[in-house]
Amino acid sequence: MNLTAVLNLSASGVRIFFVIWLGQLISLIGTRLTAFALGYWVYMSRPAQRRNL
Repeated sequence: MNLTAVLNLSASGVRIFFVIWLGQLISLIGTRLTAFALGYWVYMSRPAQRRNL
């Protein structure tokens, strides 16, 4: 393999890595938002007099 072919493979691998990394980041953000929203929903579903801890 010549240097150009190696650099092309390397660039392609980095691009794939960042696509997967970005997908994981979006998934993590969605998971955290869901956990927050679920906790907030449970808190707001409680009767008002029991909310004050």
